[in-house]
Amino acid sequence: MLKRLLIAFLVSSILFWPAPARAANNIVTITVTGATQTVRSRIEEFNGIQTGSDPLDVNVKNPTTSGSCVATTSTPTTGTSAATSQNNELVIGVLITGSAVTFGAGAGYTIDDTPTANRTSVEWKAVTSTGAQTATWNNTGSSNYMALLATFKATTSTPAFVQGTGHDSGSAVASDQLIFTNPVTAGDFIFVASRIGNNASTASVSDTEGNTYHLIPGLPFDCGSATDQMYVWYAYNVAGDGGGGGGGIGKGAWLWSHLLLDPRQKNEYLSFIFSKKGLEELQ
Repeated sequence: MLKRLLIAFLVSSILFWPAPARAANNIVTITVTGATQTVRSRIEEFNGIQTGSDPLDVNVKNPTTSGSCVATTSTPTTGTSAATSQNNELVIGVLITGSAVTFGAGAGYTIDDTPTANRTSVEWKAVTSTGAQTATWNNTGSSNYMALLATFKATTSTPAFVQGTGHDSGSAVASDQLIFTNPVTAGDFIFVASRIGNNASTASVSDTEGNTYHLIPGLPFDCGSATDQMYVWYAYNVAGDGGGGGGGIGKGAWLWSHLLLDPRQKNEYLSFIFSKKGLEELQ
């Protein structure tokens, strides 16, 4: 009897053996090719963006060509874009500064700066009619800068910010990661803006859900020889996150059912369960 109770206890424990937790939320990785660089990035999730085809509509950058930053100011601007092609669009502005400032949103825009990416700012607004667009900032502190505006076709009059985060690698690295606070919803839109050390290197982006990222045309962009670069990517109709790790109940139940259905082979099943391979199968 004692032996049977011990076996029942051990198998029941395995039935609910917790599997190692999987990362529940999307991890975005900026990879630097060439010399290591300091990476300062923001990632943002939005909903309500067109999913069937590339939603990018118009974009503009300031300065218009690489080679020198715009002169020091506390009120940078992207310049004015061409007119948008449809009524409902999401307008996003990106600002890269040469020195640290406290970012302030321009009129009509919302800014996400918590936690700060240090010298990389993203702001946005939704528009419901066609027209040329401009993004501006009202910063505390002045700096030279590069700025970009891009608009994306929406399927609703109220495309909305879902979540975002920023990270400053703090030193030269070969890659840097940002993790969304919450799971990303399937079909949403991810926007990534990065300030990469200098133009001696190139950068690329990937994430744990295998989404395809597109670089805004005309980028990367820099302020001249050995100066910071601006990279801006986006992914649309993204995959949803896989969710957190669960227990080993599924495989544990499978083994337990075999033990009940074929008690003549209990020794074989129990030997398997407690073998290295068996324990791995339960995870």
